[in-house]
Amino acid sequence: MQKLVDDVQIYVLYYSYLPPWLIEARYAFSWFQRIVGILIGTGLLAQKDIARKMGIVLGCFTTATIYWKHPYEAFKIHTAYLDKHYGILLSLLGLPTIKFSSLAMVSSVAHCALDIIFWGIFIYFFTRPSVKSQFKLKS
Repeated sequence: MQKLVDDVQIYVLYYSYLPPWLIEARYAFSWFQRIVGILIGTGLLAQKDIARKMGIVLGCFTTATIYWKHPYEAFKIHTAYLDKHYGILLSLLGLPTIKFSSLAMVSSVAHCALDIIFWGIFIYFFTRPSVKSQFKLKS
């Protein structure tokens, strides 16, 4: 239970630039999306056509709201935390001019790109006629 409380506190810290009601809504929706994702994954393993269709919908929704999932402001806050707590490690590794915060934009863009690539491949695969027909046979 303590781990969940710690996770909520970190979540509130990273999204502190948002109004409190929006942080709560974002957090609740994040859990909803995870639960739906697990249900979709289970349905895909069982080759249920509804799971295939819902996976495509989830992929389209996630891609359309990608910046909401990986906002640059949250990466700035997270990397500032890393600089404060672990920045000395970069100096010890012989990289005194590099800071975690200098990687915030790169990290945000990389997370967005990886999600778009993942969901693009997912949607492409599950809309192929041969894959669709396999799910139709099982449903």
